[in-house]
Amino acid sequence: MDSGIHFFSQNTSISSKVKADLLGIRGRQANEFAELAFPILPGIILDTEIASEIDVKKIKKDIIELLDKCSKLVAKKYGDPQNPMLLKVVISSNLAITNYPTLHNFGLVKPTIDGFTNKVGADFAASEVLFLINGMMMIQERIKELEGKTKEKDEITDKIKLLKLMLGIKGPSNELHGKEDKTPVPKKKSAKEYMDEYGKYFPKGFFDDAESQLLITLGEISRMLSMDEQNDNDTAIVIQPMVYGNYGKDSCAGGFYSRNVVTGEKKLQGSFFRNKFNELGAEGYEINKIDALYLKQLEKIAWTLEDKFKEIRYVRFTVENGKLWLIEQRLVDQKSTQADLKLLLDLQKRKIVDEAYVIKAIDPIRLNEILHPVINMSSVKGAKIMEGRYCGRSGSGYRAGLL
Repeated sequence: MDSGIHFFSQNTSISSKVKADLLGIRGRQANEFAELAFPILPGIILDTEIASEIDVKKIKKDIIELLDKCSKLVAKKYGDPQNPMLLKVVISSNLAITNYPTLHNFGLVKPTIDGFTNKVGADFAASEVLFLINGMMMIQERIKELEGKTKEKDEITDKIKLLKLMLGIKGPSNELHGKEDKTPVPKKKSAKEYMDEYGKYFPKGFFDDAESQLLITLGEISRMLSMDEQNDNDTAIVIQPMVYGNYGKDSCAGGFYSRNVVTGEKKLQGSFFRNKFNELGAEGYEINKIDALYLKQLEKIAWTLEDKFKEIRYVRFTVENGKLWLIEQRLVDQKSTQADLKLLLDLQKRKIVDEAYVIKAIDPIRLNEILHPVINMSSVKGAKIMEGRYCGRSGSGYRAGLL
């Protein structure tokens, strides 16, 4: 096994001897789950020492071997025509903000698309192929830009705008297109028709078989990183299986805060969506109404994270065919001072932190917030929005705390 390739799972974390910076931010976050023995999706990391100079032929054997290990854990096989395991590829920089896209749905190729379609339906399958194409087109756009091939880059840029329109993506935040966008949306096509239409923009054989698709992708990402000034040999590549909240019986997806971000009550706050890939256009259910078996696991995960990071965390998860998987966890910016205080006092009571830590953790200026009303935006979700002009006197104003 190449020393620059690492495997992680719920049962296997990356050795502490491996420097954390070699994994990139997203790689480190995934390995933190593994270290805590949480139900993290297994994965492969090509660390910063090899990501920019990948020799696809040399790593092929290692990648296939580790994909087989992933397959055994998620009960799906990469490239299986009937029940394909799909992959996401994350370009894991050590910078907090980068322009690299997260790439999804590798394994959707002509031999597997029918099996995937039978599981999720033709419309969803076609949409997932478009997401795959959109991500890879962004990689190709950057490569052409770095190579100085302006004409080819501009053609790809125009195609990306069209793809985002079809997918309902407005910008980097993945917000849905608003009513102001009057560009006509092209007529929908099948997954295979999209493969035929866009295949010419990728290296030959991209949609022919799953193994070739992944290796081609790793080669293209590495080629991009080797030319990109944004990368200073400090970017890794993470490969993980994907799971779906609409894939078979007893499936759902959701996200939650480890406690109430307004009151600080030690109770999960969030939603989940039954048999849906995500929340778009779906009816959500309060997270504490999820099946008791899953709720118990999620509570343990949430409060273990609070103890580790000493702050409120946000967690995304998916249940696929009765198996719970954690997708990501991150810090929470929008929260009240009261919530932070309650968390810190809870940690102090259990002797995880001392009084000095509690005092230093809250900026004195924030204590002023306790005197102001706080609106939890989830409580006004769906409320009618009033539009109009500001008519107050110069110098007058109204202040409210919003979460």
